[in-house]
Amino acid sequence: MRHLLILLCLTVGVHAIAQAPYEETMSELAKDLNVRIAESNAGNVLISEFKRMVGEPCELGSTLTLDLETAISELSKPYKLLDRQNLEAMAEEHKLDMQGLMDDEQSMREACKLLKTDILVFGYYTYTADGLVLRLKAVDIQTAEQVVVLSRNCLPNTILKVMCKGTVANKPSAQSQPREKNDIPPVPTARVPST
Repeated sequence: MRHLLILLCLTVGVHAIAQAPYEETMSELAKDLNVRIAESNAGNVLISEFKRMVGEPCELGSTLTLDLETAISELSKPYKLLDRQNLEAMAEEHKLDMQGLMDDEQSMREACKLLKTDILVFGYYTYTADGLVLRLKAVDIQTAEQVVVLSRNCLPNTILKVMCKGTVANKPSAQSQPREKNDIPPVPTARVPST
């Protein structure tokens, strides 16, 4: 019985460590990312908007990106952090058509080469009822080599929870919800045997 109690305490303790507060996690990610980018001797760095990997359909990309940019800008760094918000204006200046270029990693890398970006940071997130998973991948634009890959789990803060209020994580499942009188059940499709 005593061993079971110790095992339970260790399991709860490990889970609590893995689920740090959001602000603390973002600060740690920024510090770790900053150190690795500084070691690469990069001149210009751009953080692309976070993209949702899996999880609840809660759109946090812009908020997470701005929070990471803020955390990095507060640190001492030997490189320039480019302004993602003005990327389209910079691209226009270089006569680039940015329509659709921000959708995938390869296109983003090509645009960054033309804009003299050395390191491009890709952010990904998963939001679930249990927490928030953040992943960062910094890529050297010229060599396509990964400079660093970081991953952290955290508890979303109140603002993120409010932004995601009403997502599937916070709603009862469709099966458990009573149907309204006017709801029409789906009609099964009949298979026509082939002759």
